[in-house]
Amino acid sequence: MLITGDKIKVSIMSQNYNKKELKENIWKNKILSFLQENPSGFTIKDLAEGIESTRITISKYLTILEYENKVISQEIGVYKLYFSADRRFVPLPLIRTFYQSILSGIKGKFNKEEYKEIGHIISDNLYDYLMGQFPKSLKTQITSYRKFLNTFAKFYPYLDIFYSKELIIEYDVNEEEEKAVYHFKNVDLLDISEDFENHFYILAGVLEKVLSSVFPRRPTICTILSVNSREKTVKISIDRQH
Repeated sequence: MLITGDKIKVSIMSQNYNKKELKENIWKNKILSFLQENPSGFTIKDLAEGIESTRITISKYLTILEYENKVISQEIGVYKLYFSADRRFVPLPLIRTFYQSILSGIKGKFNKEEYKEIGHIISDNLYDYLMGQFPKSLKTQITSYRKFLNTFAKFYPYLDIFYSKELIIEYDVNEEEEKAVYHFKNVDLLDISEDFENHFYILAGVLEKVLSSVFPRRPTICTILSVNSREKTVKISIDRQH
């Protein structure tokens, strides 16, 4: 089969265009990812240093992204900051720092039971959301309080917003009395700051209210048995009242 010179030219042009488009997408994705992970906004200089590129290259692709409505800019003083137009999440370190600041600010103002009351209030506002996020397949498996006690330690690490791969949960369940003790080890929040000790009293309040709503026949009492910041451990008991 004969291939004319024009067809060869078209083929080469197509290949060059695909390479150009691929290169453009790579740079655009780099910039978008960087901006989404740093929602406070960046100048062209900041972006160039963060992505290890030149200001000319960054400026070129920012112009394209702005035209596509994927990036927005704002002049603040003598600076022009660029932001992702699609803020689907807030970086976890920012949430953690903000939450730690709240815990630090209210430290000493409440006793442990009052921290649990805060957890009750949080549960009232988050209950529908939490139930909606809970996997449907898991709901069909956890049909009793006893089954919940035996599975809680397995799925809890993945539900906590401060997920840690290093977290270990050992537990002892008394099925007859419908109570259990959970021993959390390698709790890295406690390694960051002692302010997070009260996080677990708030968590106890959330668990009490949620479980009392899911299993309404008898209320649940969740008790923090110990919090050891030095050893990074927490012990929690969950007890269904008779």
